[in-house]
Amino acid sequence: MIFLIIFSFIVFLILVNIFRISLYMFEVNNVIGTALKEDEKQINVINNHYNDYKEDTSNYDFNVAHSANQLNYVDAFKNGDLKNSDWDDGINILLTGSDKYNSHESRSRSDVIIIIRINRHGQLLSFSIPRDTLIEVTDSRGRKYQDKIGHSMYWSGLDGLKESVEKLIGSPIYRVVIIDNFRSFEAFLAILGGVDIDKHLEGKLGIQWIRNRTFRFGDIERCRRQQVFMKKAFTKLWKITKGGNYFISSVLFYNMRKVVQTDLTKDDFKKIWYLLKTTNFTPETEVFTAVLPGHFGTYNSKLLRKNNLSCWIPEEGFSEKLHLLFYTANRKENFLKEVKVEKRKILKMDLKLL
Repeated sequence: MIFLIIFSFIVFLILVNIFRISLYMFEVNNVIGTALKEDEKQINVINNHYNDYKEDTSNYDFNVAHSANQLNYVDAFKNGDLKNSDWDDGINILLTGSDKYNSHESRSRSDVIIIIRINRHGQLLSFSIPRDTLIEVTDSRGRKYQDKIGHSMYWSGLDGLKESVEKLIGSPIYRVVIIDNFRSFEAFLAILGGVDIDKHLEGKLGIQWIRNRTFRFGDIERCRRQQVFMKKAFTKLWKITKGGNYFISSVLFYNMRKVVQTDLTKDDFKKIWYLLKTTNFTPETEVFTAVLPGHFGTYNSKLLRKNNLSCWIPEEGFSEKLHLLFYTANRKENFLKEVKVEKRKILKMDLKLL
């Protein structure tokens, strides 16, 4: 009798969780559908059991745009959190946003450039490269110019941007994720139920917050604030998926692919997810953030045909530091090829969460 009661209770808990997951996924599909079909309609955030995690923002004045430092931003490079031996065996995913819709069809400049590096220990580094970073750019005719890295996409498309980033960090880009319209970002915020930083970010307010550069250091401060957002978003996403429940994570991945462009495959997703799960990934301690250090300068732009334009000049010798951190000379393949997903282990971990 006691066994029957315990068994019935376990079945009840599983059914309740299945119902909650199904309801959440139904709402996710509605969010994606709205983002794809109705450009002007407000995308309402999902408010249910999966989005009840909120940050304490009681110490902030909501009428003030707070700096990254006020929002507890920690730069992993300056803080000495990154050791070459930990990070030189990993993959790089380029996250970029353009200043035009359908950037793959028309010339556009890259507005956001973030490298997500994942190492074999299940740690993530989110690294911003300011769009105004001065580099050597090659146009479609093979001519070389000094220009901003954000203009690489204009000169030579996505491949040009990818090549420029690879030169800068001294390591290959494994996959790319492109967000080329604000609706995609609104949809992402809605799926998370909004993100709490110094304000509750959703809809148009979320876009304004992420694009805000009305600070002394302009775009550099914006990059730092975006890194604060990245860590909060990773944390909330992991909580929504109940510590990486495979079914919830998979459905979210497949749905998000509808509103962004990416060459991340189903196999990539499975292996990255499995790596994070089996290494006991904890976003609060295993996600590191940083912005390319440097200083402001000026240059003459061939693209805009203007002189003495502002730019961001990388710290001297920092590219070499990135090369040492991101590149392993004796590896021909990325480490994901070695990751073997064990289905039985997946099931066991997810049942334990339920």
